[in-house]
Amino acid sequence: DALTVANNHTVWNSEGWGLQAFLDTLDAMEGHGMPYFGGGRNISAARAPLVFELAGQRIAFLGIDGVTANYEVEPGTINGVLDFDAGATADRPGTNPFLMSQVLEDISAATSVADIVIPYFHFGAEYVSVVPDWAAAAARAAIDAGATMVVTNHPHVNQGMEVYAGRPIVYSPGNFILDQMWAAEVRSGYILEIDFRGTRIVGLRIHGVEIEEFHQPRPMSAGEQATLLDRFWAASDRLAARDGLTI
Repeated sequence: DALTVANNHTVWNSEGWGLQAFLDTLDAMEGHGMPYFGGGRNISAARAPLVFELAGQRIAFLGIDGVTANYEVEPGTINGVLDFDAGATADRPGTNPFLMSQVLEDISAATSVADIVIPYFHFGAEYVSVVPDWAAAAARAAIDAGATMVVTNHPHVNQGMEVYAGRPIVYSPGNFILDQMWAAEVRSGYILEIDFRGTRIVGLRIHGVEIEEFHQPRPMSAGEQATLLDRFWAASDRLAARDGLTI
């Protein structure tokens, strides 16, 4: 129903496709009536929430690029941040940058137009099962600013979850469609199902997927899902042990 473009795959690319490819992507989505968020033809569009109405509730999504438009964290592999600026400006297309004062302002503003607000951060170190300190701090700050829950992605492996101030933060569901077949951790991920009663989250369900033939996700078997959940809870336990929060 919608796509986030707040990630390091939309503007930055080692092949140098750059802004023209990003604009081509926006044209294609708009031509096919596909809503998107987290980027746009200028900073106002990139920061704007995408709001759906479902069962009488308004749900707002915000996309934030903490990899190729991170204005606060030092670039480097350990932080998962590239030394590149894909961020949109008043007169340049791009992604919605990771600038926490701005992100928190947008989350707070979204609470006035939606009943449920879900920021979707693209950040974290690749292939590491525990989220970096700075990223966890950002997710928790988003909850403090009024987010109903937080979801993140980028590391290519699942990173578990935590509950902060009574609200869930789900870190990196892992890969869904990607040509990484070299380990079980990267050729798997999950679909996150979120159950609401009114505006209150009453359930999270994980539906594991296994990638075959470099591109094709399929539902996991029961045994595969059990292994995925072992990794999920191990990552959650490691985060809780590090930071002293609940899972």
